[in-house]
Amino acid sequence: MGRDSISSKVLLGFIAICCFAGGMPVRAADDVQTLPKVTVTGTGNPGETPVETAYAGTIFQRLEKASRYPTGREASEERPSGTAKVWFELQRNGKVAGHGVEQSSGSQLLDRMALTLVTRQKYPALPQDGWPDGAKHRFVVSYKFDGNAAGAASSTPRAPKK
Repeated sequence: MGRDSISSKVLLGFIAICCFAGGMPVRAADDVQTLPKVTVTGTGNPGETPVETAYAGTIFQRLEKASRYPTGREASEERPSGTAKVWFELQRNGKVAGHGVEQSSGSQLLDRMALTLVTRQKYPALPQDGWPDGAKHRFVVSYKFDGNAAGAASSTPRAPKK
């Protein structure tokens, strides 16, 4: 038996003993982190049709489901908090035509994350009966990032703002 195979078996045994107890993963107390909270909200327009409101609800549900706090060294060290209000325009076919920051969170990291969340999403085509006056429609969404709070992402879907 070679030296490498013995050290591999010892290492695997050490990992198995240290990382699992009764089939459940075990972490050192310092390794456990609370999950930062992300809240997603959209703003509505009073004159929207039921078709437009339903479509906007679908959009905000998708954004809520995909919402997450940024990862990486900078996010874990700084754990910034703030609300990034971003806009994005959808073409009639559901493709993102444009996007930007309407109101900064005060953190470039959070602003970039909010833009990433809206631009990487796949959207359904705009409904034929919705927003007949244009080839595209603008939506505004706010991402509230709370780097100090534990919790899952949540949202209050509402109709979009023109």
